[in-house]
Order: sequence, then structure tokens, then C-alpha cells
Amino acid sequence: IKSVAQAMGPLNQGLELVSKAMGLVNTVFDVTIGQTVEYRDRIRDLSIQTGLATETWSGLDLQAKTNGASVEAMQVGFKTLSGVFTDAVAGSKQAIAKFDALNISSKELAATNGDLEKVYRLVLDKYKVMPESTAKVTAATDLFGRGALQLKETLSGGTAELDRSIKKTRDWGTIVTKDGGDAADSFNDALTELRESTAGFGSDLADDLVPLLTEAMHEILEQLQAFREYVRNMDPETRRNLQEMGRSFVEFTKALVDLFAALAPIVTP
Repeated sequence: IKSVAQAMGPLNQGLELVSKAMGLVNTVFDVTIGQTVEYRDRIRDLSIQTGLATETWSGLDLQAKTNGASVEAMQVGFKTLSGVFTDAVAGSKQAIAKFDALNISSKELAATNGDLEKVYRLVLDKYKVMPESTAKVTAATDLFGRGALQLKETLSGGTAELDRSIKKTRDWGTIVTKDGGDAADSFNDALTELRESTAGFGSDLADDLVPLLTEAMHEILEQLQAFREYVRNMDPETRRNLQEMGRSFVEFTKALVDLFAALAPIVTP
């Protein structure tokens, strides 16, 4: 057996190298393509849900990672901000007062033309210059809800820090453009359809093959049971013949191993 293992060594090593190479290819695909597509698709979804550009969310995602915040908290905060802004535009005195607490006038809100990104940038600059106080914390909470606490450091950086973060993602090549986000979404949709289609193909095969395989397994079990009964009722002479056949098979196997061992130096580079 040891001789056979030595003879098969180069082949096993080759197969192992192929296996490792395929594993490396899968890892590279996941890191360079799979994760990138997932990230871009997620940024696209955030852009659609909040009304902020994908480029802005690229910068916000970087800020969240460096400031110890979470994208989820930001998402909740922007949802709250959008609601307060909508109410303020509709004339809600309570909502207008929340912006007024940051010295943002109704005229400045109207100048944003309903663009939440412009509203957020306006809030950023007003928040940055406002002196630290309980009123400042309250103002942020009124506009961003319970996510305001996590957003404190992000808000304090103002638009200048946001733009720096966006620039970093552009310089690093990690920025997500609208086209890039749309392409990632289309890729994921196509991948989902492919997986579902493959699952359907497997289901079709199962419909055809499972009954046949089940029948075959039952047949094998019946044959095994019959063979077990045959062995149990075997006469002594037949049993001795089988034992002799077994010994002959062992000797043949040993000879085959010796043959492989003799051929190994010839076939091995």
C-alpha cells in the first residue's frame, strides 16, 4: 500500500494544486467582484431610500466606519430628517421650529427645492458652527431622531469633512456612482434569476430521478437481504471455497502493488 501511495504521489499533488488554484480563483472572485457588487448594490439601495446621491453615501459609509457609527443609524436619521423637512415645507410650525433651532430659516429650506441632500448639507454647516450646548443636542435629536447620538461626530465635521470623505473614496476607487450602483443591481438580479433557474432545473431532475433512485435503493436492499440469507445458509464446502478465493484476491492485490512500485520510477518525472 505504501508503494502505491508513493507511485500516486505526483498525481495526488497535482490534484491538490488544482484544488487550491480553484479555491484561490473563487476567493479572488468573491473579494474583487462579489463583495464589490454587494457593496455597490447596498449603496444604491440607501440612495433610493433616502434621496441622497450614491457618491454622498460612499462618503457617509466611510465616515460611519471611521466615526464608530452605523449605516443603519444614519439611515434611520435621514428618514427622520426627511419627515421633518416634508412637514416644514407643508407649513408645520413644530417642524419649522426644529430647523429654526439650528438657525435654518424657512427661506433657506425653500431654496433647497425639496432636495434632501441640500437640506442635509445645510444642517451640517449650521450644526458645526453652533456652540456646544444641551440645545444643540436637542436640535440634532429633533431632526435625526434616536440616531442623532451616533451621528454626533459625523455632523460635527460639517460639509467640508463630508466632501473630504467623498474625495477619499473617489481617490481610492471605492466611490459608487449611479451607473455603478445600477450595474451592480442588474448583476445581482441576473444572479438571483440564474440561481432560481438552476434550482428549477434541479427540481425537474429530482421529479424524474428520485422515484427511480428510490426504486433502485429498495431493489438493492432486497438483494442484500437475499445475499445475507444465502451466506447464512451456505454449506461448509462453499464457505471454504469463498475463503480460498479471498486469499487469492489478497495475493493478487499484493502483486499489483509490487507492479505499481516497479513502474513508479519509470512513470514519475
